[in-house]
Amino acid sequence: METDDSDEFSTQLKQNLPRYQAPPGLESRIRRTIAKQARTAALPSGAPVAETMGERLARWWQQWAGIGIGFACGALLTVAVVHYRGTGFNEDAFEQQLVASHVRSLMVGHLTDVLSSDQHTVKPWFTGKLDYAPPVIDLQEKGFPLIGGRLDYLDGRAVAALVYRHQQHTINVFVRPARDDTHKVTLVAKQGFNLASWNQSDMQFWAVSDVNADELQKFSSAFQARVAE
Repeated sequence: METDDSDEFSTQLKQNLPRYQAPPGLESRIRRTIAKQARTAALPSGAPVAETMGERLARWWQQWAGIGIGFACGALLTVAVVHYRGTGFNEDAFEQQLVASHVRSLMVGHLTDVLSSDQHTVKPWFTGKLDYAPPVIDLQEKGFPLIGGRLDYLDGRAVAALVYRHQQHTINVFVRPARDDTHKVTLVAKQGFNLASWNQSDMQFWAVSDVNADELQKFSSAFQARVAE
C-alpha cells in the first residue's frame, strides 16, 4: 500500500508540477559568458602560472556557484508550494466527487443496483464485484432504514455505495479499504450537502446527504457503533 501511494503521489506531482521554458537566448548568453571567462583566464605574459589561474578560476566558480545555488533553492521552493497546493486541491476534488456521485444517484434509476432492505441480501450482492467485502447494516430502529446498494466509481476505482433513507432524505455511504486505524466522525459541508467521514475495521466510510449536520452525525455514530459490535 505504501508503494502504491508513493507511486500515485509521484504521478500527481509530475502532472501538477509547473514546467518553465528557458527565456530565448539564455543558452547563447551563458555560452558567451563562459567563453569570455575562459579568455580572461588566459595568462598574461610573465605572470605566475598557479596564482593567476587559481584566482581567475576561483572568481569564475563563485559567480556560477551562486547562480546554481539560487536556482536550486527556487526549484525546491516550487516543489514545496506545488505539493502543499496539490494536497489541498486533491482533497477538495475528492469531496466534489462524493457530492457529484450523491447527486447523480438521485436521478431516476441510478440510486440502487440491488433494491432491498435486507442486509443479508445486499451484502452478498457485492461478492465478486469488488475485491473487498463492505459491512452492510440496517439502522431501521434508529430511523435510518437500508434501501439497497450499488457499485460506484471514486478516485479511480470501483467502490461500494450503501443507500439509506431518513424521512424524505437519501443518505449515500461510500465504502472502500483503508490503512488508518479507527477514528471518530469528521463532518464538513460542501455545495449545500453535509459529508461525514470515518475509518473503521480497515475500511474508509463517507456518508453524504442533504440532512442537517446533527442528523448526519447521529446516523454516522449509529453506523459506527453497529460495525463495532
